[in-house]
Amino acid sequence: MHWLLLKRCAIQERVMKNLKLFAFLSLGLTLSACAPTILGSQVFTPVVSSSGLTPVSAKAGQTVYVQYSYPRGALDIADAHFDNLKISFDQRAANGDVTSQETPATWLNMTVSGLPSTWQVTLADAAVRKEVLGTTFSMSSTNIRYLERLRVVYKVTLPADASGREVALLRFMDGTREIGDVPLTINVGGVSGPSLGAQF
Repeated sequence: MHWLLLKRCAIQERVMKNLKLFAFLSLGLTLSACAPTILGSQVFTPVVSSSGLTPVSAKAGQTVYVQYSYPRGALDIADAHFDNLKISFDQRAANGDVTSQETPATWLNMTVSGLPSTWQVTLADAAVRKEVLGTTFSMSSTNIRYLERLRVVYKVTLPADASGREVALLRFMDGTREIGDVPLTINVGGVSGPSLGAQF
C-alpha cells in the first residue's frame, strides 16, 4: 500500500513537471509571436519616406526595405492602370470617410544604374493607388477627393564595406515601354527612419 502511494506520488510529480515545462514553452512561443517587427526589415513593414527625394539611410552590410510614393505626373503611367482601380464606397474608415485603395502594379519593371556593382536596389513591391484626401456627403451624393499615385517598395542591400553616399537612377517600364526615371540617394552609416508604417 505504501509502495503504491509512493509510485502514485512519483507519477503525479512527473506529470506536474511536464505540465510546467509545456506551459513555459507555450509562454515562450506566445511572447515570440508578439515581438514587434523591426521597421524596414520586411517588404510589408518598410520605412516610409517623407518625399520622393528623401535619401535612404542604411548601415554597411544592412538590407532595408523603403517605401516611396510618386504622384502620377512623375511618370508616364497609362490611364488604364488607374481607370481599372475602382473606389469601393463600402470600404470606410471609422469616421465614415471612404478609405484609400490600391491594386498591385505587376506590370511595372525597373532597372538601376549609377551604383557600385556590390550595392543592390530591387523593386520589392508596387501598386497604383487612389489616395483619398476627404469624403463629403450630401442628400443625393458622396463626393471623394483623391490623388493618383504610384507606391513602390525598394529592397536596398549594402555590402559590409559600403561608405559615403551614392545616387542611383531608377528607370521604370510598363512591360518594355519606358515610362520615366527617378533618382534614389543612399546614405551609408545612419539608421533607417523615422517611419510612418506601410501605407496599404
